[in-house]
Amino acid sequence: MSEYDYPVPESGSDKLRRKFREDPLVPIGALGTILFLGAGLASFKRGQAVKSQLMMRGRLVAQAFTVGALCMGVFLRSRNSSKDGKIDPAARSENS
Repeated sequence: MSEYDYPVPESGSDKLRRKFREDPLVPIGALGTILFLGAGLASFKRGQAVKSQLMMRGRLVAQAFTVGALCMGVFLRSRNSSKDGKIDPAARSENS
């Protein structure tokens, strides 16, 4: 890539697909968090305190999974880029 080549802008859906391919566990964990949160709030509204508490604990586990997946993805990506000695063009365009 020469200094005059500019990266092609990607749409929001293209970026979402790329991010899902790079770290598939993060969106899955985020979806799990949202589902547990919704179920917990619905249980709370219905007055089901025990089920609501269980769903909030599930939400906490799903959030921990998501953060762990995110950290693992960052670690693996940095480890791979340090082995190659190359910088990912997508990462370079996001940082500049």
